[in-house]
Amino acid sequence: MRNLWIFISRYNAFFFFIIFFTVGVVLTVRNNSYQRSVTINSTNKVVGDVYNNLNVLKNTLTWVL
Repeated sequence: MRNLWIFISRYNAFFFFIIFFTVGVVLTVRNNSYQRSVTINSTNKVVGDVYNNLNVLKNTLTWVL
């Protein structure tokens, strides 16, 4: 527990940056329709590519077995 507290206190600026950056991105995406549509389209593309690659891998493993 002591080591965790030392780690957090040593890198507190980094953690604050991550928190504030995340809050800023969330506020931007939620309050701006263009950024919202870009974010949704980008995440849909990424998820679609992941599903496609998993499907190819699954079919390849099925074919090998």
